[in-house]
Amino acid sequence: MAKRRDDQSRDPPAEDPLLGDDPMGPDVDTGVTEPVDPEAATAGDSVRARLATPFSELFSLRLFLVVLALATVGLVLGTVVVGLPGAGIAGIAVVGFAVGVGHGHRRYLELLLAGLLVAGVGTVFEYALVAVVGGVAPVALGAAAGGIAALAGHYFGRDLRAGLTRDL
Repeated sequence: MAKRRDDQSRDPPAEDPLLGDDPMGPDVDTGVTEPVDPEAATAGDSVRARLATPFSELFSLRLFLVVLALATVGLVLGTVVVGLPGAGIAGIAVVGFAVGVGHGHRRYLELLLAGLLVAGVGTVFEYALVAVVGGVAPVALGAAAGGIAALAGHYFGRDLRAGLTRDL
């Protein structure tokens, strides 16, 4: 005949004085070591984490290279398609506007550097004789125009984005 459950003791098992509360024992080494912070172990191994600086949020190299390529395309298309003097600078401004509308964060530094670089090199290629005879001044003027155009385009693109996403 089977024992009835009512007859069984419901008292909790007595605590073993040697083991304590832990069934593995107080100082048993299981051989498994867990990192203190699991995210720190994976982040510490990556190259990006080792190269991260306090200024990493201010400048994105990947975005800079993309903007540099787009600004080059904007300069070439503006110069070739429109054909008017300064149309390449307008192409850089259009790229800055598109990045301002499409990207949710402030990226003025990337656009400034890309605009300066593309417009400066474009000035040297377009006005090589003037750049050689006139010295650095024409190149600096062209680079400054490209940088200002990129910044203005980005500013107005961000303003449009803010206006379109704001609640009425």
